[in-house]
Amino acid sequence: MAGVLNGGAEGVGDADEREEAADRSAGAGGARVPVLPERGARSATNVTVASGFVIDVFEAAVRQLPYALLFEYESYRNDNGTSGGDYNALVKQVYYKVSSMIPALRLLSFFDFCGDSTPKYDAVVGDVTITANRSMFVDFTLPYTVSGVSMVVPLRDQHSKNAWIFLKPLTTDLWLVSAAFFVFTGAVVWTLEHRRNEEFQGTPGQQLGTVFYFSFSTLVFAHRETLMSNLSRVVVIVWVFVVLILQSSYIASLTSMLTVQQFRPTVGDFEELKHSGQHVGYLKNSFTKGLLLKLGFQESKLKPYRSPQQYQEALSNGSVAAIIDEIPYLRVFLKDYCDNYTMAGQTYKTGGLGL
Repeated sequence: MAGVLNGGAEGVGDADEREEAADRSAGAGGARVPVLPERGARSATNVTVASGFVIDVFEAAVRQLPYALLFEYESYRNDNGTSGGDYNALVKQVYYKVSSMIPALRLLSFFDFCGDSTPKYDAVVGDVTITANRSMFVDFTLPYTVSGVSMVVPLRDQHSKNAWIFLKPLTTDLWLVSAAFFVFTGAVVWTLEHRRNEEFQGTPGQQLGTVFYFSFSTLVFAHRETLMSNLSRVVVIVWVFVVLILQSSYIASLTSMLTVQQFRPTVGDFEELKHSGQHVGYLKNSFTKGLLLKLGFQESKLKPYRSPQQYQEALSNGSVAAIIDEIPYLRVFLKDYCDNYTMAGQTYKTGGLGL
């Protein structure tokens, strides 16, 4: 039997941009396993050398088999040296190879539009997303990694630049309640003191000024009026303690606003992104385009890209408002660009990646 190897990402034609590790080769012999031109190279012995994390997973699984499985990697490309197609075209090779062994079997598949139907391979080894359509025509292993579709959006600094930032630490309700208690405390102290304390006596205007001055001076603990009543002293002690807590909270919040960058995602979820009418990026040749169309995104608003570098360029220059891709690849992107971007919105589960 033969094996089909793909060491690339969910856009086969453009998988040269994916980050993978390790370099391994399989022995020649029974099986034919195609590799992408970017992931396969001819050695001095004219044997295609395959590399990548998926290749390591495949070869580790083969070593656990109780029997010998011979296979051969082949570069998945056309006669002119270009990539053989997307993942649907790659999986099609296995489907037609199997169906060609059953002459009486005649099936129409969603792969029929994918060009040449010449059967070539017996299996695909790659980071192929398990979908319902593909599962109708080929069998997958259990997923070797979980996956899902989400989006990456730029971070927006919520740091306020206006002159009224000093009002932001407290809510409007808290400001109003605090002001009311300042006045109320002054009125209570005046009620307890004005009959026998000359500092709280005088004309109505003087007494009103004393009430406001005394209450607001407690904010900076600068009140200088002598208190005669023990009850008024208890009121002031309690009020000063409350002011101390309020002041400490205010200073801490204001300091945080002035010194700490406060980033928020520019887009919160898929619905907000869809209704905004902004352009959305996705991986070229990926099944995510079909998912986005199913979710109601306009095809004219979708832009294909080929690599994390192109993702970053499109997001930074405003060509797209978000990039939608599978989570493993978004994590690869965020590994290099986590300072300015974040994953946001809900996650649409997929069947994972299988062999």
